[in-house]
Amino acid sequence: MAEYNIDNPILFLKGTVASTQIEKRYEHDDDTGLGPNGSNIGIEFNITVSGIDSQSIGSSETRSGSTRAYTGLDIKTGDWLVNNEGKTCLQIITMISKSETEISFIAKDVDAFSYKNYRANGFAAGITEVAFFEVSDSGKPLIAGEDAASFFGDKVAVDLLQSRFAIQEEDERFRMEFSTAQAVSVGQIVSIGDDGNLLPYGETGAFDFKLGLVVSKNYGGTIIHIKPFNTIIDNFNKPSKLAAGSAGDFWYTSNVKPGDITNNINDGGDKVYFQFRDAIPTVVTASVANIASTTGDSIDINTTTYATNVFENLNTAAIVALINQDTANHNVVATNPLLPTVLESYDGGLNPANGDVVIVSSADGGANNAAMKINVSDGNNNTDVEFNISDGTFPNTGGAYLTVSATQMALQLNEEFNSAGVDIIASTKENINGNNNAVYPKLVLTLGNTGSSITITEIAGDAAGQTFQAATAMPLTATASSDSTLILTRADGGDIALTGSGTFVNSNGMVSSSSGTPALLVMIEDEEGTGGVAETGVDIKEEITCNNTTNDGDAVGGSITYTPFSDGNVIVKVNGLAVDISNDKTGVIYFSSDGGATAKTVANIAAGDSLYWNGSVAGYQLETSDDLDIAYQKSSND
Repeated sequence: MAEYNIDNPILFLKGTVASTQIEKRYEHDDDTGLGPNGSNIGIEFNITVSGIDSQSIGSSETRSGSTRAYTGLDIKTGDWLVNNEGKTCLQIITMISKSETEISFIAKDVDAFSYKNYRANGFAAGITEVAFFEVSDSGKPLIAGEDAASFFGDKVAVDLLQSRFAIQEEDERFRMEFSTAQAVSVGQIVSIGDDGNLLPYGETGAFDFKLGLVVSKNYGGTIIHIKPFNTIIDNFNKPSKLAAGSAGDFWYTSNVKPGDITNNINDGGDKVYFQFRDAIPTVVTASVANIASTTGDSIDINTTTYATNVFENLNTAAIVALINQDTANHNVVATNPLLPTVLESYDGGLNPANGDVVIVSSADGGANNAAMKINVSDGNNNTDVEFNISDGTFPNTGGAYLTVSATQMALQLNEEFNSAGVDIIASTKENINGNNNAVYPKLVLTLGNTGSSITITEIAGDAAGQTFQAATAMPLTATASSDSTLILTRADGGDIALTGSGTFVNSNGMVSSSSGTPALLVMIEDEEGTGGVAETGVDIKEEITCNNTTNDGDAVGGSITYTPFSDGNVIVKVNGLAVDISNDKTGVIYFSSDGGATAKTVANIAAGDSLYWNGSVAGYQLETSDDLDIAYQKSSND
């Protein structure tokens, strides 16, 4: 819901990057070479921009009212920022805090576009001037306002920026992001399964609706671009109307309330939408524990106002209770779960003895080995863990020092925790403090719901004489947390707009968010067609393994798999050169369904028809080393 609202002026604000650091790196070892075993690039960045100027506007319908100006308070999750060259362009995915002149946020190089094209996706702190802008609901960047011309200066910069978004428009691709790799291939027609993941159309478990054609897969198969067969609605104006639906539902015109829609077939008339993705909730999370309001604080949540006399001086639990009284009005639910109990490298001001979070298992290339050993308890159950598997060697030591990184530590810890019933999860986290951060991340231990504490007892050191704490820079104890964090959630994916007076709003993570996505729908344009979409032609190319031919009429050795769509054209190429298909047996090559006795006309070629070769007409015979391809269109129903 972060797209431009046509009722408001176009936002374009400038500022200077005050600080920046990598928040997350590209995590897939794929063909791009950008992942952990390649360039290991940053993909998400924690950024603060200061010196944000105001933008004069002519409308009073915005947050500023009669002041008629945009400031840093109007920048939101989902907006974009770009440098004045038009090359580095990131999207805001989390807003941390904001004032009229300074904002802090996390931004992402979506699809690693900036790095792939310009080999850079970061900003230089204290130097780089950036501009914030919105996109239209069709994905076009909106550049306007009094500062736009002076910011870019060179029109080529604007062209580069527009090119970044034009890729989405050119072939009408629709981007879908998943938490796991999708079991679909480029060129397949897809639908969805009960879990909302993509499946090839017609596969067991797939809904009887043709969503579109897969045109690309990225990020280890977690990002899929499809060419949809019908119009996709990804910015439904009242997402709360879709709250009762789920992926796989059809939506109908309502027979109960004129002009409305329903997913209840008994109350519905014509099919109008197919829902293929559930809403992604919009979430706002406080960045400090036990957040409270103070004297003079008020808050507006969407269209609901909590004035100073009811909102000031409330603790977290009281804020939750107050907000949840009006969920039906603002569609927001407040919760205050306990903060997780975590032990993490570098907590408590600790630093690793060797400059990196690393265990040394051998100091002489493996001739002699020492396995560090600890005992870990969750307050109820405990287990010994011995780090006896090296996953690398320390950089620039010629292989003399065999090491255990936090990645391998986490694997061994979780294996022992699962076996012994210890309710702790080990994981890793991006390290920015060590000497070899790409190789040695931080180690993190998180206590589960049944545990009361984390206690680590050191038993044996490593080959370098380090204790566990010296090697990992991790404290040895943590008691279950009693602190809570305020979380605001809008399940239907609509906006959470927060404004107000005092110091509560726009600090400590309590900022407006458009991070969610309403349920995604496809318009049903052909009620009679299977799954609500008309039959179309799909390009296909089949490779044939040739026989050695010696006489006219010899079988080539392959057949066509599908009946060409709508009696369409069929192209046969031998070693990349097209050869004419004959409607009778006098040409170079022809199709037949009766062993070569009778040739098929091109318009009558059908699935299973085989190819036959006349070497005397072609002037040469085929050999098994020849490449033969058949290119045509098959039906989207096949």
